[in-house]
Amino acid sequence: MRSNNVTSNAIGNTAGSILSNISIPNNSFAGTDPNVNRFYNIYQISADYRVSPQFRVGALWGTMIDTSGGDAGAHGGNIGAYYDLSKRTTLYGFANWMKNQPNAGFRFTGSAAPSANLAAAEINGHILTGLQAGILHRF
Repeated sequence: MRSNNVTSNAIGNTAGSILSNISIPNNSFAGTDPNVNRFYNIYQISADYRVSPQFRVGALWGTMIDTSGGDAGAHGGNIGAYYDLSKRTTLYGFANWMKNQPNAGFRFTGSAAPSANLAAAEINGHILTGLQAGILHRF
């Protein structure tokens, strides 16, 4: 994938979105905005393996390459497991790792992402690790 839908803001490098889902006058950005020309090539690979009828493990590895030469890319991975307690209830757990380049401030996203708990100095150019666990129940 190739994208330029990332820009910097007051919370940290590469933490905001240059494209918005709210109305912006003319929905345009000045050509002098440095973020307009910041593009990323994004690659991911993932696989799951069913160990038993109830137990599945998986892994993902991905990289975001800043093709503008701004040292604002990142790479990381995730390993996880799912265990079906029943047809409707699943336990899950994940371990996450991400390394930001010096000018990158990417962070984990999703349900209960830690972005509100981290300052820019803890994200930009740093390694992030995380653990998640939960129960999924289908109604």
